[in-house]
Amino acid sequence: MDSEIGVLHVDDDLSFADLTRTFLERIDEQFTVRTATSADDGLAKLDSNPPDCIVSDYDMPGTDGLEFLEAVRLESPDLPFILFTGKGSEEVASDAIAVGVTDYLQKGSGTEQYELLANRIRNAVRARREARRADEQERITTQVLDALEDLFYVFDTDGSLRRWNSRVPELTGYTDRELTDMQAVEFFPEDERETIADAFETTLADGQATAEADLLTADGERLPCEFTGARLTDEDGTATGLVGVGRDLTERRRQQRRFRALVEESRDIISVIDADGVFRYQSPAIERVLEYDAEETIGDAVWKYIHPDDRERLKNTLEEWVATPGATGPVQYRARHADGSWRWMEADGNNQLENPAVEGYVVTSRDVTERKEYERGLEAQNERLEEFASIVSHDLRNPLGVVEGRLELAQEACESDHLHEARGALERSQALIDDLLTIAREGDRAAEFDPVDLADVARCCWETVETDRATLEVARTPVVRADRSRLKQLFENLHRNAVEHGGADVTVHVGGMEEGFYVADTGPGIPDSEREAVFEAGYSTSDGGTGFGLRIAEEVADAHGWEIAVTESERGGARFEITGVEHAER
Repeated sequence: MDSEIGVLHVDDDLSFADLTRTFLERIDEQFTVRTATSADDGLAKLDSNPPDCIVSDYDMPGTDGLEFLEAVRLESPDLPFILFTGKGSEEVASDAIAVGVTDYLQKGSGTEQYELLANRIRNAVRARREARRADEQERITTQVLDALEDLFYVFDTDGSLRRWNSRVPELTGYTDRELTDMQAVEFFPEDERETIADAFETTLADGQATAEADLLTADGERLPCEFTGARLTDEDGTATGLVGVGRDLTERRRQQRRFRALVEESRDIISVIDADGVFRYQSPAIERVLEYDAEETIGDAVWKYIHPDDRERLKNTLEEWVATPGATGPVQYRARHADGSWRWMEADGNNQLENPAVEGYVVTSRDVTERKEYERGLEAQNERLEEFASIVSHDLRNPLGVVEGRLELAQEACESDHLHEARGALERSQALIDDLLTIAREGDRAAEFDPVDLADVARCCWETVETDRATLEVARTPVVRADRSRLKQLFENLHRNAVEHGGADVTVHVGGMEEGFYVADTGPGIPDSEREAVFEAGYSTSDGGTGFGLRIAEEVADAHGWEIAVTESERGGARFEITGVEHAER
């Protein structure tokens, strides 16, 4: 019991009240006794400092003890109230009990009456405090149970519902009044009741059980649920009931249907393989991709369907996958089609051997035969381009080198406008070869990207181009992520294009934009009707141009994932805008 017990003793005999206080505080030092000489005085002290127990006389002037009790009960229904009176009868005792007295004790002549009163006070206060603790515990328990998203229930051994949380009426649609004493089987449709009855009996007999069944709501709706119950017993181990939880499986079933649909409709083959390399599951996609019946492949070794030249490599890969938790891959291999042909496949894996719901390695495979054929064709094309580049570089440059030497000797021997024109044509041929080699060898390829200062590259490239009296103006430009060598090709060709088409006194402006940068000039510009054609190979409006410069600029932009477009500059010239550029820190 708590350390202090506050007692309010109400008696119109002040001397007796003082004597009672003295004895009570002497008997038990936990007692702190205050006195009042009337019911009105007692009610006032009750409001100002509520006691743990009231001891009151019955026969008092004005308001008697029973009337005082009635007034107390209006404010404090559970406050211990002991009627301690010298004048009483069975009728008074009966009336006191009817009003809600805690105990009834008649005054005596000896000191034993105070011992008896002290015991009655202690017992009454203890009972109230224990009841309050039990109420608080019940309140907390109810809050905890009501916070559950699952159903909570307790049934008697006869199947009647004894207790439930707030989730039960929420999910079933029954009111608390309707739920009282409902039988367990009443919550289920006829076709599920045998399952539930068996699970109920199993729980009482074996201690616990789990069952899945459709719950029937008050509106007749069926909700899939999982129920797990445990037996309740008394001190002797005798079953007294069943406690359990029920989980609404509606969302889980919806997710399972969605997952099943995704797996079954996926264009990729989803397989589950055990640690020995044996199929434990195949998705329906295998019928669409390789034309095998999914069920017939279960139990087969993976290697049965793998090209002999790929088996050893794939076995080593699978061993690595099995030893690696989580996702792995990808790996490419050839798989035998039902018609006997071989298809190129690409697979990713995910180690779920330790997952009890899977207990296998999940492999996702897709047919990449067309991609492999495209790659082989691309490789062959690149080989032809490289061969072409070698021919251009060696077989054309050598004769042109001889022509250049002979032309130089001829110019030393005599002066002729024809020789000057021939020199221009030779230089144009060499420039054309350079551009063709760039397209053939570089194309839309870019190496690793690094931070590059656009202003530095623009100025550097200006120095490598014959600019005559042309001028370059560089405004504020950003640092971008780019392949520096390929970016130089872009600027060299845009600078050269401006000088060739803008005249000897052209001014070229380079500046930054929110999504990239621009290169503009003060030349004649490009008509709207020709702006889409300027990036085509061989297109040029200049006698000295090769027609490949802007094509190379576009390929450099493509290699970086950028966009290049031509528009009109502020002074009517051409303005090339390069967008989609990733900026970098300076």
